[in-house]
Amino acid sequence: MSIASTPKRSSAKGRSRAKGRPPAKGRSAAQGVQTAKGRSSAKKLSPTAGGTRRVVLALLACEMVALAGQVTAVCMSRVARTGPEEVVSDLSLILAYAAPLWVLTRRYLTRPMRNAAVLCLGLGSTLLYRSTNPLIFTGFDEQLHMRTLGDIISSHRLFEANPLLEVSPRYPGLESITLVIHQLGVPTMLSATIVVLLCRTVLVTVMCDAVEQITGSARAGGLAVAVYATSPQFVFFNSQFSYQTMSIPIALAAMSLIARSRYAAAPLPYFGGATICLLTVSVTHHVTTFICAGILLIWAVLERGPARARVAFGFLVAVASTLAWAIVQRSLLTDYFGPIINDVVSQFGGGERREAFGDSAGTKTPLLDQIALLYYAAALSGTAGWLGLKALGFWRRGERHVIGFSTHFMLLMFSGCLPVFLAARVVPKGGELFDRGSSFLFIPFGLMVGGYLTRLYWQDDPPGLRWPQPPPRLKPFTRRNSIIRGVLIGAAAFAFVGGYVLGGGPNWARLPGPYMAAADPRSMDAEVLAAVKWAGGALPAGSRLGADRVFSDLASSRAGLWPLMKGDSWIDVPALYVARKWDQQETDWAASMKVRYLFVDRRLALELPHFGSYFYNGETGMNEQLTEEQLNKFDHIRGIKEIYRHGPISIYDLKALGIPELRSGWFKATPVVALSTQLAVGLSCGLFIALLVRSRAWPRIKENARDLKAAWGPALTGAVLFASGSLTMIALLLERVWVTPLTMWTAILAVVLTNFPATKARVRRATSRVTRRGVRTALAIAVPFTIIAGVAILDAATVNIFGVEKVLNDPTAIHIPFEGPKVGAPT
Repeated sequence: MSIASTPKRSSAKGRSRAKGRPPAKGRSAAQGVQTAKGRSSAKKLSPTAGGTRRVVLALLACEMVALAGQVTAVCMSRVARTGPEEVVSDLSLILAYAAPLWVLTRRYLTRPMRNAAVLCLGLGSTLLYRSTNPLIFTGFDEQLHMRTLGDIISSHRLFEANPLLEVSPRYPGLESITLVIHQLGVPTMLSATIVVLLCRTVLVTVMCDAVEQITGSARAGGLAVAVYATSPQFVFFNSQFSYQTMSIPIALAAMSLIARSRYAAAPLPYFGGATICLLTVSVTHHVTTFICAGILLIWAVLERGPARARVAFGFLVAVASTLAWAIVQRSLLTDYFGPIINDVVSQFGGGERREAFGDSAGTKTPLLDQIALLYYAAALSGTAGWLGLKALGFWRRGERHVIGFSTHFMLLMFSGCLPVFLAARVVPKGGELFDRGSSFLFIPFGLMVGGYLTRLYWQDDPPGLRWPQPPPRLKPFTRRNSIIRGVLIGAAAFAFVGGYVLGGGPNWARLPGPYMAAADPRSMDAEVLAAVKWAGGALPAGSRLGADRVFSDLASSRAGLWPLMKGDSWIDVPALYVARKWDQQETDWAASMKVRYLFVDRRLALELPHFGSYFYNGETGMNEQLTEEQLNKFDHIRGIKEIYRHGPISIYDLKALGIPELRSGWFKATPVVALSTQLAVGLSCGLFIALLVRSRAWPRIKENARDLKAAWGPALTGAVLFASGSLTMIALLLERVWVTPLTMWTAILAVVLTNFPATKARVRRATSRVTRRGVRTALAIAVPFTIIAGVAILDAATVNIFGVEKVLNDPTAIHIPFEGPKVGAPT
């Protein structure tokens, strides 16, 4: 699969000068040639260790400034939404993207520079997104997966039902790897955040490595990541605690391993790593598994010779793992995909069209966002057209594989689908189709753009960006070229902002602010969070309640309750809210759905829902605004008792209407693992590992591990280990083995103490590599980052902690504790 020709090491003239001009006596080769002009040029352009360090530090400084700017915008927005905070946020995003792109387009680019820029693209954007609220996940889907994670921690087993996303517990790959970190004693929220950052690291490093292997250019790998960063879901959706965040990088690792196996003399290591990754994808995300199997099928058809059989092996593994896991979940998958498919068909068949530049509540998109969106569409379409023209030019010069029956043409076609999918956003579900599909289609798009750019403009890069010493005297950028480079970086950075605006939602959703109805992050204010906290402590776990979508989401994940949206027939919970009065019919509906509690936020009557619906898509009273009369009627109904009230929020108990207490989901006490069991299991595992290290088999194991690492490379090794951790935890949970922090640390301590001399030697070797300059550099990075993170946490705490406590401690509030046992009978 050739995307770009193999890069040239340097020009003949450069090679002759490098050979013919040895460094002067007493001067190192890295200091360049001897003339004054040569020394000046080498000082400015040569990629020496000192130059690399300065560039990396400058890059990190820019990322810190960008993060500080985003935190400043968040603080400004939480005080008052006046407009300047959005400009500050956009400028911070531009800087966070432009700085790594500036490094990747340098004339002399070293491998450490490239790696630092790639990591900044992956982690910097996630930190900017997380800075809006580092104490709580504000994404609707994130809370759904936090419910699944909470059920596993509480029950010590898999497959506990999720009230709002039935399919989530059936694909626990994300939650299982989070447990690995959590069972080291790390808090749940911090564990989930660490997993997201690890997923992002695997994504950008594996993609960079894969593109480098395919194109033969290390620079192309970095540019491909920069192009992929302009995907609408790169900053927002793929930075969330959601199963797609993990499944895409692991699937990409599997594809890279299969690509490497095609022409390898010993393909078994690649087959083994690909099998582990494909198995992990199959237990992590259903959509990614189907797409991965489909791509491998097309790929196997297009390959020729022995490579076809090796790609076909990957396809068979993907199909086997996907079908084996999906057959068990077939009924759930039908319920999950059916409504989406039907709605997309109806919308393309002449359904209602979405209003341009506005949400469902009528809020208009600001002019700056409109310009960014239009520019993004033009830039994406123009780049796709440029790829097509360049491919046609290569084909006319005799490169017939570019347009023909080849994998190159397949990647080109996938890239060309992006403008088509973007045009599909004119219908409601078409926007969802583009947003979800872009995460996959931007992978070949980034590969093609990165490969073509390096082929056309960076042919002098040496293999692996390992420059000879002294470096060749290539001409630096002229003033004109520098201006053009700056303009292009600025244009790409604005396209990055356009992608973020497109995927991150309306401007009011990207920064905090006052309460808005059915607006996900803007609906999670202190009043709602306080009601959730009270309900989690006062109501029995698993209690069935009716509530709007945001409170249902939070009550499910943070309070352990069981929110309902629909009954067994056509009846749904919204019908109880839209009714003008409460009669026997409404009582019968509540009894048939077994709804014991109702949550009411009277602010819902102030405006239409901003995300399409108050409760769920297709609800009773869809596209109709709730009124104060509808929401206040519960105060005057005999048999409905108000048990919580503060400000606009009330929680009602329907017990007096004859509705019994019924629990659903996991509601029992968390199983207790005896202290002796934890110690015994940890000690046994630690001693087993210690004996294995001292056995005769250990040198063979180390040698095999080194061989695998050499074959896979650092990026793919990390991805396989990451996937293996998830599979291992799933296997333990299926066997009902629960590992506690005490067990983990007992095993670690046993290994350390039984191999103390070797451990001590490793620590000494590690500390001997630490230099004073390294310590100063680490402090220069850690101190400002800690200050910025502290400000972001303190700002979020004003709502999530201090604001909640203020509401709960208000003496004018109504807080009636639950009367009865906290544990009930299962449904």
